[in-house]
Amino acid sequence: MAEVVSQAVAQLDGGERVHPHAQVLVKTLHDLGVAVALVSGDRRERVLPAAQQLGIEVSHAETSPEQKLQILKDLRAQVHPVGMVGDGVNDAPTLAAADVSFAMGQGTYRVRSHA
Repeated sequence: MAEVVSQAVAQLDGGERVHPHAQVLVKTLHDLGVAVALVSGDRRERVLPAAQQLGIEVSHAETSPEQKLQILKDLRAQVHPVGMVGDGVNDAPTLAAADVSFAMGQGTYRVRSHA
């Protein structure tokens, strides 16, 4: 099982802060055998430190919506099911394509239009 965790655990939009419970979440997922990747459209200088702080080995920065979708498809070729967490702003197509997805904030409405 793979889990693509986006800006739900790392608030990269406007600051490099990591959600207080994010490290526990990522550790719990790892303990359950779930692979976790951080995929973000944000700059590498923000994404890499957040991934390191969270203990996430696989991270992708500066990704377009199309690249996010391709990353999901590539992960699905390796493992199944694949989940996605995102705000939906640029994540709607990928959230809609995931086996399991969680849209947050205003993204919920955008994802519905792609489902």
